[in-house]
Amino acid sequence: MVDTIRIRTRVRNLDETKIFEFSCQKVGNLKYRYFKDVITVGSWSRDLNFVIRDDLTLVFEFSLPKFYFNHNLHLASFEMINDALNDIRKSFLSICDIPEIDDWDCMRIDLCDYLDTTDAYHSLSLLKHISFPRKKSYYYDTSVMYVGNSYSTKVYLKYPEFMINDFMAIKKVDLGYAMQLKNLADNKLRVETTYRSKWLKENLGTIKTPKIKDIIIKKNKLINHFKYTKKKLLLNVNPMLMVQKNLLKELKQLYPKKKNTALRIYQFYVLYYNTYDFNKRAIEQLYSKSTICRYKFIISSILSQSYVNDIDVQYRIGMITNKQYKHFKSMASCSSSSS
Repeated sequence: MVDTIRIRTRVRNLDETKIFEFSCQKVGNLKYRYFKDVITVGSWSRDLNFVIRDDLTLVFEFSLPKFYFNHNLHLASFEMINDALNDIRKSFLSICDIPEIDDWDCMRIDLCDYLDTTDAYHSLSLLKHISFPRKKSYYYDTSVMYVGNSYSTKVYLKYPEFMINDFMAIKKVDLGYAMQLKNLADNKLRVETTYRSKWLKENLGTIKTPKIKDIIIKKNKLINHFKYTKKKLLLNVNPMLMVQKNLLKELKQLYPKKKNTALRIYQFYVLYYNTYDFNKRAIEQLYSKSTICRYKFIISSILSQSYVNDIDVQYRIGMITNKQYKHFKSMASCSSSSS
């Protein structure tokens, strides 16, 4: 569940002459990587990235599962944090004096899990049509991001991310294990929420940036919020998956003598709403504006069931002919005048 962690603490008696040599060492499965000013790599990094500022503030970040497993396909628990940080502290003692881990500030922590879906690619395409309140949405080929000031959520296909960042490194050590992980990553949709210092202070009840001990003691607040976010995503994905299964069935029932019409409308639905590589310009080249409007109206009428007792809607979506429509309208006007 825990992935990237960013830590801040103040060190003393730093031996700067040893930093270069130290940055070539390993801790757990990670190699140290030193930055002079700002850590400029993302959370996908396979290193423990650190910077030591002029005021001797040490900031470092790393992936907890990669520390233990050499990849982050498996999930790491909160209970694994302290042992990892104690190992890191011991290694830093070779170049400086550093406080006990309980006094370290936690500036960021990422929680992650997998969305329960049978089709990761299709589920991701559905998420490209939803938004989160007070979050900026960004859509990419293999991921979607909902970015906010205090926390952000990212949903992405695990397979391409694993192949780019971890597969080759593991393959060099153990080809068989790398292939097992490759198969494990296939069709996995991962959700990852980054909790920044602002969210942690406001929700864990600390005036300043929370310490590691605060994170451990109040972990349930983090876990519950993450579960809520994950549930919110699933509530959007699962009903839309059911819509796709039911829509074609209803279209065939509504157009029993026009099977090609039913299939054309369904094909439009798949292209317009659910295509993985959604491209509006390509859609507009395939369909005229009037056809797009008509098909969208038909789909919305079926999904909302507004056509059931509405003659006008039934006529507009082609369930009844012009002759039938005029007949029903004349009968309706006759019955209203007689009454």
